[in-house]
Amino acid sequence: MIGENKVMNTLAKWLGISFSAAGLVGVAATANYARVLNNIDHVQNHTPHTDAIVVLTGGRNRIQTARELHHRQTYAVPLLISGAPLYFNNHGRRKEHVGYSAQNTIGNAIETAHWIKQLKHEGLPIHSLTLVTARTHMPRALAEMRRHIPADIKIHPHIVTQEGRQGYHWRFITEAFNYHVTLSGGSSALRSFLGRTHLVNPVNAKGFTPSRTTP
Repeated sequence: MIGENKVMNTLAKWLGISFSAAGLVGVAATANYARVLNNIDHVQNHTPHTDAIVVLTGGRNRIQTARELHHRQTYAVPLLISGAPLYFNNHGRRKEHVGYSAQNTIGNAIETAHWIKQLKHEGLPIHSLTLVTARTHMPRALAEMRRHIPADIKIHPHIVTQEGRQGYHWRFITEAFNYHVTLSGGSSALRSFLGRTHLVNPVNAKGFTPSRTTP
């Protein structure tokens, strides 16, 4: 746990140690988010080989971490880079698919669902996948994935640990709030707004681009 107790204390001070309903909800939501992070930390060291790997772009070392996992599995499974910028080119890397439509976490989940559907259509059903993203982002990413991909697919989280500590407390608090909104059934419009991006890139709304892959 990286400073969660300090963040909790800071949040309590910001709330003026208030016993108001809003204050209690904020503290409870942050405590629940910290508990989920601890659970993720516990399973982080037990990432098994899975049928696919999905990495969500938007932070340092995420693609590199996913490619290292892909290499460990001898490139035997497909890898999806979800939410890549339009200028990104994977140069035909083996079994590496690139998705360009997702611009937030909801879009990542939708893009992944479309990708899984296409793989199944091509005769490659997915029963498990490794999800790669930042530690603070992982709880919300898992929640959104569960909303969109088939329930029988097992998701194994793999966190990126080298995204830096600068601004960590702010990321922790904002992600705790966003995670609470996601769990409480906030609309996709609200969740997209919190992500400060649009859901789909108007240039390419197909979900992902398999043309830049090799067998």
